[in-house]
Amino acid sequence: MSAKGKAKEKPTRRSQPSARQRQRGRAPENPPEAGSSSQGRKRRRDSSPTDDPPPKKKSAPAPAPTRTPAPRTRADRKDPYHIRNGVLDEGGKTVQTSFHVHLCIMLGVYSGTDIPELPTPAQLAAFQRRFTTADAWDAFVDDLPTDHSAASDKIRMLRLTLSRRTGTIARSIAEVDEEHLSIIFSAILGAGLLAWRPDILGGTPESLYNRAHEDLAISTFQTVATDHGYLRLNLDLTRIKDRVFLKKLYRNFTYSMMKKRLRQEAVEPGTVVLRSKKTNTYKGRASLAKSRTSAIYGDGWPLVVGLLTEEAFSNSEDEFDPARNCYIIKPKAGRSATTTQFIRGTVDPGRAAMSKSRGRQTQFRTRVVDPDAQPSTISDRLPVNVPIDYFDPAFFNALPARLRAKYRKNAVALPAMRHWSNGKVPDRFKTMDGTHFMEVYGNEILAQYNIPTEEEIEQMRANGEDPDEHDDDDDEDNDEDEDEDDNDNDDNNGGPDAAMDEDDV
Repeated sequence: MSAKGKAKEKPTRRSQPSARQRQRGRAPENPPEAGSSSQGRKRRRDSSPTDDPPPKKKSAPAPAPTRTPAPRTRADRKDPYHIRNGVLDEGGKTVQTSFHVHLCIMLGVYSGTDIPELPTPAQLAAFQRRFTTADAWDAFVDDLPTDHSAASDKIRMLRLTLSRRTGTIARSIAEVDEEHLSIIFSAILGAGLLAWRPDILGGTPESLYNRAHEDLAISTFQTVATDHGYLRLNLDLTRIKDRVFLKKLYRNFTYSMMKKRLRQEAVEPGTVVLRSKKTNTYKGRASLAKSRTSAIYGDGWPLVVGLLTEEAFSNSEDEFDPARNCYIIKPKAGRSATTTQFIRGTVDPGRAAMSKSRGRQTQFRTRVVDPDAQPSTISDRLPVNVPIDYFDPAFFNALPARLRAKYRKNAVALPAMRHWSNGKVPDRFKTMDGTHFMEVYGNEILAQYNIPTEEEIEQMRANGEDPDEHDDDDDEDNDEDEDEDDNDNDDNNGGPDAAMDEDDV
């Protein structure tokens, strides 16, 4: 087991109607999310409902709210500047988002796949000639120039570059006005720098060269943010004066995110693009799963049917084909024809009708089924909490016995297609009693799947292979940094509607 796997808690596997019990209850109004606890808050053992709470003592006003970080792990020691998932509160996240946009302007990074440029020896030497001591730099940074004659040229070049770019970062930068961009570029040019290039790989954060870049970034961000330059990003202005906090955000961006990107690209060119595409693909499928499952529940189907699409890995992705100006659906390996027909013939048309009824004018993607299309190579991970008839029987029966055993209690969701009408499951199946459904329709479906017996499972356990244990690599496809989620992944497979909400497509 890898150290990365040990650091993660084993996720709680959501319960679902058993294939043996055949419960087909109604879907909840607010379906529980995977890993959520069904137990409410527990009262402390030593408390009594009749006890009066002790009077509160007066105390000094609390500092700005922050989340208590979890104990440091081995990964933290390897990357001391990384801000881990869940550490920042909502106000801190707004500052982080705005500061990331600011730093992308300075660094010339306009998408989640751009590789930052490193300083040349000539740029390092020019800085060292001008600022020979820390005192010389401190004297300069105390009175940063806000107007430089060459700043307008820098702004023009930035606008030209952004006109050819799409994505979250490029759009956010394009919204920054001329006055605030001038503040940024005037400070860089005033320091004698032709470009803002921290020495991310070759220097330490405490070197004079890198400290100067840090000071420029924080000082100009405070100036622009205080002047409402990032008002559209809902920035929490109460946190702007906290220089210690801004320093943490800066080093996380520069010496964790950008350094990681540079190292990945140095080891294997193209890695950053592949990682960004993988992240966007997962997010797209997660949003599609949410939209489809909501449509199923909203149409009155029981909980077990909604489980066909609830997991992100239950849904296929698509890829834009510029030659045909459409999206080619990538086949979902292992998914049964029954499930696919239910999604395309019932669920997706229902999503489209619901969107139109709400007055949404979004143009839906043109998705085309190509018989020659190959399954996605980004991830072949199988969903876990799905009805057993999600899988094609031949595909399922070819899986290793230990993997098949994971699905031994999973329910049957749909009747065989010969009981359908005009390519759709009749509405009478929505409210059919679970026992009756299994007796008349479900058992014939279940009989097609080779499910290991209890004796086989006991033999697996005796051999040290418990099928109910969580595999460490189950999370590798969803192992992305939180600090890259909002601003570090932009384009959605390069299509013309890359910026569209996945709920709309």
